[in-house]
Amino acid sequence: MTDARRSRVARALAAGSSQARAAKEAGVHRSTVARWLEDPTFQDTLKQQQELLEAPAPLEAQATKGLSDLVPKAIALLEEALSGGDVPAAKARVALDVVAKAATLRTTEAIEGETSFASLLEKLDARSPRSD
Repeated sequence: MTDARRSRVARALAAGSSQARAAKEAGVHRSTVARWLEDPTFQDTLKQQQELLEAPAPLEAQATKGLSDLVPKAIALLEEALSGGDVPAAKARVALDVVAKAATLRTTEAIEGETSFASLLEKLDARSPRSD
């Protein structure tokens, strides 16, 4: 039972709970939590819980990477559309959505400068307003 309580306290602390709150959630006294925090084994458990919370989920990381990989293609398609190329409106909208979502997810390292991104958005909006 103590291992389960220690794990519960470690998870609560890693998630940002106070010692008092973590103690209450695990059904132990605050002084017990304070004592556990001095134990190197508990410190390791707490560190592992913190790392789990900080690490992106594998699916999220994969989706973000995939989105980043699509950004250069989407920008190229938008540039083609803006230069008068024959790009279907649906493809241009999807490309715009990819770039916008990438910016939202802070994957803008795939975009070469926010100024060019902003000007692309302005030009595209001026040429073909969305009809949602």
